[in-house]
Amino acid sequence: MIADERVHAALAFLIGHLPPGSSVVLMARSDPPLPLARLRVAGGLAEIRADHLRFSRAEAGAFLNDRLHLALSARAVDRLEQRTEGWVAGPQLAGISLDGVRDKEAFVERFAGSHRHLTGYLMEEVLERQPERVRRFLERTSILERFTAPLCDAVCGQGDGAAVVRHLLNANLFVIALDDEGTWFRYHHLFADFLRHRLAGAEGAVVPELHQRASAWLEGHGWVDEAIDHALAGHDLERAGRLVEGVAFSLQVSSANAQLARYVARLPPAMLARSPKLGIYYGWALVNTGQAASLSALLPLFEHSARRAEHPHVVHAGVLTLRAYERLWRMDFEGAVALCRESLAVLDRTAEDAATDEERWSLTSATNVIPYAYLHTDLAKTDRAYPEARALPVRLGNRIGAANDYARHGWVAHELGRSAEALEILHEGLRVVEAWRAEGGRAMNVGELHLELSRLLYERNELDEAARQLELGAGFAQRSQFPPVLALAHEVGFQLDLAHGRLDAAEARLAGMAALLDAVHEGNRLHRERFGVALQRMRLRLAGARARYAPLLEGVAGWVDERGLGPDDPIAYAFEGGYAVLARLRWAQGRAREGARLLDRLIESARSEGRVRDVVAYLAQRALAERRLRAPDRARATLQVALDLAEPRGYVRTFVDLGRPMRSLLEGVRDGGTYVAGLIGAFAGVAFEGASVAPATVPLGAASHDLGLSPNTVKWYLKGLFEKLGVNGRAQAVGRAKDLG
Repeated sequence: MIADERVHAALAFLIGHLPPGSSVVLMARSDPPLPLARLRVAGGLAEIRADHLRFSRAEAGAFLNDRLHLALSARAVDRLEQRTEGWVAGPQLAGISLDGVRDKEAFVERFAGSHRHLTGYLMEEVLERQPERVRRFLERTSILERFTAPLCDAVCGQGDGAAVVRHLLNANLFVIALDDEGTWFRYHHLFADFLRHRLAGAEGAVVPELHQRASAWLEGHGWVDEAIDHALAGHDLERAGRLVEGVAFSLQVSSANAQLARYVARLPPAMLARSPKLGIYYGWALVNTGQAASLSALLPLFEHSARRAEHPHVVHAGVLTLRAYERLWRMDFEGAVALCRESLAVLDRTAEDAATDEERWSLTSATNVIPYAYLHTDLAKTDRAYPEARALPVRLGNRIGAANDYARHGWVAHELGRSAEALEILHEGLRVVEAWRAEGGRAMNVGELHLELSRLLYERNELDEAARQLELGAGFAQRSQFPPVLALAHEVGFQLDLAHGRLDAAEARLAGMAALLDAVHEGNRLHRERFGVALQRMRLRLAGARARYAPLLEGVAGWVDERGLGPDDPIAYAFEGGYAVLARLRWAQGRAREGARLLDRLIESARSEGRVRDVVAYLAQRALAERRLRAPDRARATLQVALDLAEPRGYVRTFVDLGRPMRSLLEGVRDGGTYVAGLIGAFAGVAFEGASVAPATVPLGAASHDLGLSPNTVKWYLKGLFEKLGVNGRAQAVGRAKDLG
């Protein structure tokens, strides 16, 4: 390494007096003490820096598989590229280490800064070249996910953080800037792993103290989330508990449920007993992430802690509302409403004189759970309750409660046939949220608002805007991890994927819904019912689009049999979705008469309760069943009733999603006018027209009726088709057609 200033001065003089057409090529590990800034401004400097030398994902794959012949999967290459962050030596060292390893995929998952080849390289080439104070600085600050010079001073106690950071940057020592101002930085992930491994071996006993110092500095400068992480890592549970309690309300109203639950899960249960306020907010985080078993186990602890609270009645009211959610999960809707009314009686306050955040939260929670319970039993009662319910959180500043209430009231209005009003309710909810954001409010979960808007726009066949709202809503849903909103994202996304012919994407959505259902605790009967119905609907839709339809229909049939559903059972609204699935399944199985009888009962129930959208959907399906039963006049008459109800409300996808048989039926409508013409036109833009019946399950007579041909003619065509494809039946023909694309 050149350290003589006279050499640097001579080189600077040479560069400043080069003859025209001359160049100097200089390679260095760090920036040399030359007038680089002046050369940059004058356009006389061409730089190839560390960022330019990083491997791209494609280059890493070519090096590992084409050059080193490691035969790694694309996933392993991606993982290794992420771990090494394009550092060229990283894949090379990994390649050396992989030589002779049988399970290369598992090795890549474990590859970290503690691996011997990597450790040796970093020791010889990097760390041993540094002065002792720099080595100490590197090791001690490796506990930080990101750092700035004053934070490093607080952790290390050396007082030279700014100078060391400048040295690290000039030496290109695996430091990555996180802002344009050069204030915050982080270490390369593998380098940080290596440094933490070194620190644990050399000064393991001091690591908790380092985390505690970091926590204190971060708290003092307003970085509370990171302060909590370091307090927990430093085993300073008292500080961690105090900090978590301080941000619990903020995390709750911004729907950072998973984050709050993660913090509290690392605290001892005794701390919850000493902090009633934290216990209540943690209880709501468990509600909003669907953790029924954990909530039930902790509720007695929360009740016991009320006597320690500054306002015991508020904690008691909060526990009552949490217990109401337990009743909801058990589908005891009247019990849930009764507990909420008891909670409100305990509070005995109006919106104007609620004294604390906890009291305001308890008031809005108890008020808003009541219409949410009615949502599953009586939509008309829900419709009457929501305007008052959503006004309270707006007045009290509980925007997340208001957003959810607007979303659910919008859905109710849509189901009751007031589509234009539903659209206005949803847009009003978004305006309320945007006004709050304009005031500087923290990001919050409004996923349900965006997703309900997407669902309504999808029904109107406004697919582009529906897709935009879906993208917004799905992002918030992932952040909050509230299971019903995640399920809604899967449902709406599935519909849009099918509308655009993206069958693989639709199948992935179906798998996501199945995983969500599998994760629901057995005690949460409500979510198991709702997610189960949604999953079966998705299976039925996809069964008409996939050649391998049989397993999908078998899955639906298995679910129906497991539930013991029958066409003559009494039907309560909370369980109506299962019977709607049964009606569609019977039609798909060619048992149209049984399906039609069940649809008649569903139509009568929906009419009596004013659920116009359900009436239209059931009538449309009933018309197809009558067509299948060779009653074309009745089919057209039933369809006309559905159209008369649907036209003023702008329903489109209710008809279009029933596929080719519905288009054929619509084409037979006399004097349909512009509305029917528009419905028929909507089929033209559908990339895939999903048949409501899977091809190989359609009885031959029904197929010939749909095609307008005699059964013998259909048999003749099928025989010729089977000979050309080299197959022996319809199931094989579908599979062969799929193979041929």
